[in-house]
Amino acid sequence: MSKHTEGPWRVERSGDGVEIVSDETPSGVAELATVHSSAEYAGTLPVEANARLMAAAPQLLEALVAASEHVTDAWLSLEQYGQLRNQIDEAISAAGGE
Repeated sequence: MSKHTEGPWRVERSGDGVEIVSDETPSGVAELATVHSSAEYAGTLPVEANARLMAAAPQLLEALVAASEHVTDAWLSLEQYGQLRNQIDEAISAAGGE
C-alpha cells in the first residue's frame, strides 16, 4: 500500500478555495491540498463536497481495509459485524459531509 499523510484530515475554508489540512503532524498543521472554485466554473463544481470527500480519504481507506479482511469470512460474529458496519457508516458519513 502506498504511503500517505495520516488522518484525521479536516476541511477549512480559506478565501476562494477550501483547504484540506492535517493537524496530526509533529510540526503542526500541514496543508495537503487546496480545492478552488474559479469564476469560470462558479456554481458548477461541488467544491465543498469534493473537499469533504478528500478529507475523508484516510477514514474511507481504513474502513475498506477492515471490510476487506472480512469479505472472505464465512461468518462474522454480531459484534464483528456491528463494528465493521459502524466503521463503514462513519466513513460514508464523513465523505458525505454528514
